[in-house]
Parts: sequence; structure tokens; C-alpha cells
Amino acid sequence: MEEFVNFFKGLSDRTRLRTIWLLNKANTRLCVCEIMDSLNENQYNVSRHLKVLKSAGFLKEEKEGRWVYYSLINPKNRFQELILEAVSALPEESFEEISERLKERLSFRKNGKCVAGMKSEECYKI
Repeated sequence: MEEFVNFFKGLSDRTRLRTIWLLNKANTRLCVCEIMDSLNENQYNVSRHLKVLKSAGFLKEEKEGRWVYYSLINPKNRFQELILEAVSALPEESFEEISERLKERLSFRKNGKCVAGMKSEECYKI
């Protein structure tokens, strides 16, 4: 039962809901700086929410050198599958600005990997 409660708690915040939507929309793993820039949130806030989402069972993380990439879990059961489907069914218009920033931020990638960190020149353009 606790697993289900934690899953709902993970969604109970605007930034976390937007993060789940963003990772689903991206359809690829994202590093913290890409999530920050897309959501227009600071590093502390994003990292704190990523920790909650990971602990709630939504995310997995992979470290590659200095980059940490986050992606959605593969649903373990029908419940998780339905929750993630529900988030992906939210109206795109509500996330238009995030979607545009994500598209621009992903354009900085080289070979599918983040190369522009949080304080890079390219990121200030966003």
C-alpha cells in the first residue's frame, strides 16, 4: 500500500508533475541542467524534486562522467503504467513553454549527450 501512496505523493507538487511530463515528452533521459532550463527552475529546487521522484519510484538515474541523467522507470505494474499514461494525457497546451525550452535545450546535445552545463554560454540564450 505504501508504494501507491508514495507514487501519488510524488505527483502532488507542480514542479514534480511538470518534471514527469517533461521526461515523458523528451522520450530520452535528461540531465539536471536540461531539466532546470526546460522548467526554468533553479538547480537546488530541481535536485530536491528529482530526489523525491526517485524515492517515490518514478525515476532512475545514470551517471556518466560529470553528468547525471534521469529517465522514467519502466512501469512495474498496471498501476504505475496507468499513472504515467494519465500524466502523458495532460493537455500539451498547459506545457507549451516547457516544451519549447526542452526542444531548444536538446538542440545543444552532441551525439545524444548533454555537453552544455548549467552556466554555459548556450544556456543563457534560453
